[in-house]
Amino acid sequence: MAVTTASFEYWIISASTKLGQLGDEHEITRNIIINKLDGTPFDIVKDVELAITEGIIPVVNQAYPSAGASWQQFARFRSYSMQPMDKGYVSVQLRWTTRYTTNPTSTTTLKYDLPSSTEYQTVARSTQIYRTGWTVAPPAALDTSADVGGNPISGNTGGQAFQVPQTRIRMRFTQDASAVSMLTAATTLSNYVNRRNSATFLGCAANSLVCEGLNVVKLEGEYYELVFDFLFDPWFHHEQVATVAADGRPTRNGADLAEVKWKRLPLSTTDFNNLYNADADLKTITEKGWWQ
Repeated sequence: MAVTTASFEYWIISASTKLGQLGDEHEITRNIIINKLDGTPFDIVKDVELAITEGIIPVVNQAYPSAGASWQQFARFRSYSMQPMDKGYVSVQLRWTTRYTTNPTSTTTLKYDLPSSTEYQTVARSTQIYRTGWTVAPPAALDTSADVGGNPISGNTGGQAFQVPQTRIRMRFTQDASAVSMLTAATTLSNYVNRRNSATFLGCAANSLVCEGLNVVKLEGEYYELVFDFLFDPWFHHEQVATVAADGRPTRNGADLAEVKWKRLPLSTTDFNNLYNADADLKTITEKGWWQ
């Protein structure tokens, strides 16, 4: 059945939807045929603007007309392609896409989310240790400890190289610029950078995780990605540091170093769990995967 506007008549020939894997774009396509009412052939250059004005072809980024639908209601118009036909008609394919998807934890009430994920990489940092079998463990809540105790490294008061295993954690959150601007994300979320976790986060004890950086990356359309880089350290980012005298040399007790403490760079703390904005489902799918 033809739909008529002031200058055209058009027919919706077919429509299709494609739901990709979680994190992929989801797509809606609609194929239509347009004919000019004045009998002249449709000019794919000169008549397009009029077809947009009369509502046949959407404006780029216009929402898909499907209020109350599932993920389709979040789709926005991305592109069209045209092909002239016989008798002055034109065939047009319209394309909408979105990254919103149905939350897999939804049951009776559907909930829609944007993709998020977590990645892990094991690394190691080199440090010098001056005592083994220490009786004072690296303290979580203090930047400087008491003497570590333990046993001096015989014949090597200059220290011994030691490898501390660490884990780099990268978290990705997809955001919608029409809901939260890229500028807001960059200025607000940068408050996490160069801080330690004040509470357990990603299973890491308080003060064991440092946010090393934040990237705000533009994706297609209205989407962008927040990428957080965290570093976990089982020693709470401490190193063994020998106490030095006024001349800059380590103080000694005979052949042994007189005092060795755990020390680290002082940093402010914050609760990284606030990244989830109290959304338990977002926390689950980000930390454990969308299949949870």
